[in-house]
Amino acid sequence: MKTTISTYTRGDKTVKVIGTCHIGVKNYYSKIFEEADKSDIVFYEKIKDVPQNFSLKGTYAQILDILNEGRDNKLILQASIKIPEDWINTDISLEDLKNMNQMPTINQMSNVNLNQVKKYRRFVFFLLKMAMKVKKIKNEEILVGVRNSLVILQLSRKLKKHNSFSIVYGEGHVNKFHKQITQMGFFFEGEEKIEVLK
Repeated sequence: MKTTISTYTRGDKTVKVIGTCHIGVKNYYSKIFEEADKSDIVFYEKIKDVPQNFSLKGTYAQILDILNEGRDNKLILQASIKIPEDWINTDISLEDLKNMNQMPTINQMSNVNLNQVKKYRRFVFFLLKMAMKVKKIKNEEILVGVRNSLVILQLSRKLKKHNSFSIVYGEGHVNKFHKQITQMGFFFEGEEKIEVLK
């Protein structure tokens, strides 16, 4: 299993974006956590306010059962790994996620009434900004953009007091992070790979 680490610098500030797979072997996550922990601050991805009694059911459990058949080194979900207490969860809440999944696409914006606009007011300005750049945006793309922006907001707030940061998010977030971080004046230094035997 491989993970890409992208490094960005601005003066004495360093940001590393670690793109992860959500399903992997335990030592894969151990390697990632070891690398991320070298930073002063670590931001990680995990939907907030998920009920404590939540358990893997249905499709996810079946997929893991199939993938693990005949394997000695069992695959696990990243969400099942215990996160270090000093890491910062910069993700959205479960309630916000539900609301966003009900949001209209850009193509439907002309049909949105005032009540809908009020309901989604926290995301309206973001939607309008994105609508100026592209003709069509899927809900998934909007979701990734909003979740990334929450990380960038926290990063910008902590830059004055800290010098090194790691962002541990799924691979699907990495390209958008590249654009957002370079827009903050950071220089892209390059990539390295973490490789763990399956």
